[in-house]
Amino acid sequence: MIPDKAGLRLACVALVAAVGLGPLDLGAQQADTLVVAATVPSPTQPTSPGGAFIRALILPGWGHASIGSYKRGGFYFITESTTAFMLARTVHRIGIAKDARSLKESRVREALLAAGSPEDSIPGLLDRNSEVRHTRNLVAARQEQLEDWVAMGIFLLFISGADAFVSAHLSDFPDPVAIRAAPLPGGATGLGFSVSIGGPRPRR
Repeated sequence: MIPDKAGLRLACVALVAAVGLGPLDLGAQQADTLVVAATVPSPTQPTSPGGAFIRALILPGWGHASIGSYKRGGFYFITESTTAFMLARTVHRIGIAKDARSLKESRVREALLAAGSPEDSIPGLLDRNSEVRHTRNLVAARQEQLEDWVAMGIFLLFISGADAFVSAHLSDFPDPVAIRAAPLPGGATGLGFSVSIGGPRPRR
């Protein structure tokens, strides 16, 4: 059966349209891609000299421990803790000495008044009493001990901070001399050493 002219024209138009459009762009049909960015945490930053100094002031030995110097940190922790203990102990002993002084002065005062001593002469008589002088001297000695322990505590505190500050600086440099043991033929052991002359080593 021969198609009519209208059908031929319609078929030609469809063919031309198909050739003109060409292949469909399948790129637009691709699925969307979800990109997930993973954040990798950076390595722990080393403690700066200033940070080591501040840590040493806050807690004995903390500044040295933060840079890996545990032996020096332990030394300062023990010495500063002992100083703090002795400081507290001295404060307690001062309180006991003051109580003993007040009790002794009260008893001597009552004895002097009972003996008929005038009221205005009591201070001078108390100063000449040997037992009262002993308790007063004890209080004065305890107070001097307190001042010594306070000075020692302040000295150790700032020495610890300064040492932590310097140690943090020096931790960048390698050990000046390294000694190593190495096996030798015949079962012997040899010792060798190396001297580091280079610059600072990278922090770990």
